[in-house]
Amino acid sequence: MLTVQMTILFITAGQVALLRPWMLFIVSIVHFSVSTVALYKFNPELLVQRLKRKREGSKLWDEILIRACNLTVLLFVPAVAGLDIGRFHWSSLDIHFAIIGFILLTVSTVLIDWAMVVNQHFEPTVRIQKDRAHRVIASGPYKTIRHLG
Repeated sequence: MLTVQMTILFITAGQVALLRPWMLFIVSIVHFSVSTVALYKFNPELLVQRLKRKREGSKLWDEILIRACNLTVLLFVPAVAGLDIGRFHWSSLDIHFAIIGFILLTVSTVLIDWAMVVNQHFEPTVRIQKDRAHRVIASGPYKTIRHLG
């Protein structure tokens, strides 16, 4: 998926000598690698469940929504970003914004990975997982963020 995104970005940009997209690419590869290793080690059953195409009990609207979001992130966002940074220069953000963005990206991915490690029900779609003894998670980030008290 990341290779497709980068290919679309560089094609629409008309060049590959762009520092920020390469930085994002490297950070994303590290994130996906660390996330996969962490899930494989601490919650391998979730890794298997997240790779399934069809989940029993998922609503049709949820399946459609997740596919639309995935296609937007996979195709539309890199195409517009490539046109912006490589050809038309619609936006001009200072490097400070990129640094803040990378910090926020890192913090958010750590929180998401932590949630996936402690929550064996962290699937892409919402469903009550009776087949996997679904229960409310009260540890990890859920202890503070979702289950106050």
